[in-house]
Amino acid sequence: MRSDLQFFKDGTEYMKLCTDITVYWTGQASSHRNGILNFQDQALAVIGQHLTSYETAQMTGGRPLNRQALNLISDWTSQALDEEAFVSIKMEGGVVTDMPSDTALGFWSVPFRGNRVGAIKAVLPASAAANPDWLRNLAVGMVDGLALHSGHAGYSINWDYRGRYAPLCRRTMGRLARRFPGIDLPDIHGALMAIPSGMKRVNWLSFLGTGLVDRFGGIAPLKDVLTGPAIELHTGRNNVVIEAGRAPGIGDVNRRERLEPYHEVGRALAPVRSRTHPPFLAGPGGPIDEELSAEWLGWFDA
Repeated sequence: MRSDLQFFKDGTEYMKLCTDITVYWTGQASSHRNGILNFQDQALAVIGQHLTSYETAQMTGGRPLNRQALNLISDWTSQALDEEAFVSIKMEGGVVTDMPSDTALGFWSVPFRGNRVGAIKAVLPASAAANPDWLRNLAVGMVDGLALHSGHAGYSINWDYRGRYAPLCRRTMGRLARRFPGIDLPDIHGALMAIPSGMKRVNWLSFLGTGLVDRFGGIAPLKDVLTGPAIELHTGRNNVVIEAGRAPGIGDVNRRERLEPYHEVGRALAPVRSRTHPPFLAGPGGPIDEELSAEWLGWFDA
């Protein structure tokens, strides 16, 4: 692992480079139950044996993972949630409770402007990117049949937005933003606020639901704007997966790694990229930097 992609403070690894598969939906999670449970089951088949702790929105720290926690996503999707209910769970691997690992499963369903929005995310080790065929096939299978709004998969960062290192994580991600644009920088609640108006941002794999595909006029017009030789489209039930290049990349600006397939997809999908994602990246001094956040979110538009 490159030293500039390892994140330690006083001997503690406060943030992890990883790969992840993240999808978002709008409306009640119960309306997407089968697809969500398929995603969960396939994720657990890969990383379940490594998960050791969990934390819900109502908890103030992690606890050892148990059968009841593993059933929560099924319980929450079994019926419509109260319009004010805020539910989430993050299951983590590793041996240090309350610290991010490179295996995790997260679920969120929250109220937003009179509707509900939700997400589910699987975190895998960064080494998964070394087997891109396996990673792509896993992601395509996990989202098959899910009436998602949008999503993405590729290199990412795992961090704890509720933890004591959260301000440091936001500053570190602000530093990474301009050097490694191929690494997704997650802010799950910001993304959930953004997706009603469009997708968050492209990554190696970009997922579009039928609503966003229809904004292009359908599959055929979408294919017409995705003409690069390194771009592949995988059409499934209720969604399309767009693959930008043979394998995920980090796009190290210092090494002039441009990630041209990401830019090709980004330019094509710019009309459906959300412009309402709240600023979330911090500058070196600590305050949230609106300009830096907007620059990173729109990096691949050109």
